[in-house]
Amino acid sequence: MSEERAFLFAKLISAELVCGGVFLVGYGTASLKVLPGQKQYDAYVAYLERMLRLCFLEAKPAAIVWGQVLTVLCGLALYAGTGVTATLLVPALGVLGPAGYLSRQRRQRSRKFTLQTDGFLLALSNSLKAVPNIAAALAGLMPVLQSPIREEIAIVLNELRVGSSLDQALLSASVRAQSPAFDSGVGALLVGQKVGGDLPKILETSAATLREMNRLEGVVQSKTSESRAQLWVLAGFPGGIVFLFNAVSPGFFDNPALGLPSLNGMMMLLSTCCTTTNRASVHPTISQLCVEASSSAGTAAMTGPTMGTNSSTAAMKPRPSAEGTPMTASPAPISTPTMTIASS
Repeated sequence: MSEERAFLFAKLISAELVCGGVFLVGYGTASLKVLPGQKQYDAYVAYLERMLRLCFLEAKPAAIVWGQVLTVLCGLALYAGTGVTATLLVPALGVLGPAGYLSRQRRQRSRKFTLQTDGFLLALSNSLKAVPNIAAALAGLMPVLQSPIREEIAIVLNELRVGSSLDQALLSASVRAQSPAFDSGVGALLVGQKVGGDLPKILETSAATLREMNRLEGVVQSKTSESRAQLWVLAGFPGGIVFLFNAVSPGFFDNPALGLPSLNGMMMLLSTCCTTTNRASVHPTISQLCVEASSSAGTAAMTGPTMGTNSSTAAMKPRPSAEGTPMTASPAPISTPTMTIASS
């Protein structure tokens, strides 16, 4: 047998084996009730659909998934054709890009809710002075509201038209908004409606408190902006060092014996990930402290000084001396309770 015939025979056998393998895989997949990875795919599509609906974006989750698959395949083909390691960023962007973009849009929408809540409560208070019905007052506000509160209030009004209660409609809007300020405004509205009293005045006080909270949070953000910028620089510094060293001396961070990145390169990338993770864990703490301080200030402004505060303040006021000059402040003496034991 010549070499050409042996080569053709080997190719024929290989083609038959490939066809048989494809047939067996297809038959086995068709016999399964649930395809491998079907649950994960359905969960991811449901996540994309929910995020798109909450962000009011018009897109199809299936189209996003197919776009991700094509981006990953193109990135891998580009890496196989060029051999440049930087091209691996294309598949990573295709995998993580849509989820990151939707999460960012969600945070921006919640931030807009927080900034617009005080104005919404003040406008609702003025509308309730003319219209005693809350649903009618919300309908009268629609021409002056801005997105995203306008979209949520439109959904609330639609739910009221189909028979939903006001409490359930507002609570559903609060869940969709994911904004602590909007939650506080809805809570004040519902509590004021149930308890009674001057509801416009309650909403005006709540709007003033939320406005002060936003101001204090802005002050904290401006005071910590320089530190956060330094943290971003520190997070990107190791990656920049790796890029510059690899550009000056290609293969500096590679291990030729194993074909893998060396320990130095792995440590540089690990430090970048750790710094970025620390940045993500520090920022919510600052915001939480700001909200707590703002809530304390707003509560004190709404309730006013208590009796204990008045007595302690009066006790700490300076007392005039005999010569007419004020003396240093001294705390009031604390009286200790005494117990008398009757003798038998």
